[in-house]
Amino acid sequence: ISTRKNSDAQIRVLNQLYAALSHTNQALNTCTDELTLFNRVCQIAVELGGMTLAWIGTCNPATQRIVPVARYGQHQNYLNGIEISALESVPEGRGPTGTAFREGRPVFVQDFSTSTITRHWHERAKPYGWRASAAVGFKRAGKPYAVLTLYHNEPHPFDDKTVGLLVEMATNMGHGLDQLDIGIARQRSEAQLRATSQRYHDILETSIDGFWIVNKDGQIQDANSAYVRRSGYSREELLRMHISDLEALENPAIIASKIKRLTSDGFIQFETIHRAKDGSRWPVEVKAVSLAGDDSGFFAFLRDLSERKRAEEEIINLGFYDALTNLPNRRLLLDRLRHAMANSARSHLYYA
Repeated sequence: ISTRKNSDAQIRVLNQLYAALSHTNQALNTCTDELTLFNRVCQIAVELGGMTLAWIGTCNPATQRIVPVARYGQHQNYLNGIEISALESVPEGRGPTGTAFREGRPVFVQDFSTSTITRHWHERAKPYGWRASAAVGFKRAGKPYAVLTLYHNEPHPFDDKTVGLLVEMATNMGHGLDQLDIGIARQRSEAQLRATSQRYHDILETSIDGFWIVNKDGQIQDANSAYVRRSGYSREELLRMHISDLEALENPAIIASKIKRLTSDGFIQFETIHRAKDGSRWPVEVKAVSLAGDDSGFFAFLRDLSERKRAEEEIINLGFYDALTNLPNRRLLLDRLRHAMANSARSHLYYA
């Protein structure tokens, strides 16, 4: 009945590997980091796959040694200080694990104690009674990255179907690592985007100039603290307003034409007058830039020109009026005379 027993054993191993493959695929979808995934796969290979010991090793680029990074099962001390290399030029690299890693193909040993490929480890493995082993390498980003090594306590456990399942497991592991990398890259990009967004938000919130985000229809979507303070409106009130509600100089038709020009040119700059909540007015320099896409709206920087206008008036006063009496001086007379002469030349009229 040896044939029947061997057949029953192979069916049992096959069923165990089917269960292991299924749970490995689940782990690929739920694990969010490499080490957790590796430990879970080793656990699945032992508890569901019927293996005695499972471990995953990665290659140290400096030494070319394959170092265990995850392990599960019986006799884990077998791995302590084990010498396995990725180089074919040394005996430690010509075993199942090194070959599977280097050549990217699975290596199955049906009888561990008699196989020539495991000869280098026969003495070391005697106390543990390994009867068979398998090593399956898997790639990351298209390059050899790690190898899964399994030990079984019965000889000849691997038939063509079990070999196919282990190869499929390794392929899925490679895809899983690639997806993990994509997820990590996406999380890193999202974190950088959040950090950049927060940084720009902080800059705009501490700016002395006002700032708006406006949709394509002219409805205010956001306003910074500087504009809130200057206008006297709360942010919530501003978000219910159209930009024409704050304009004291331009009518809605002119504002609509400026938005249209901004959409076509991408940038517009002009001076206008804004009306505060208390009815006061102040001069504003507007610099607006359209956002990408026809329906995205625009953002605008709004600089309060009150101080500059006052300074300009003060300069005019200092130049054209006497500082002591505040009466018009000779420079103002000459300035007005030049204007009058220019008007006379254009209109061909006399002036007195």
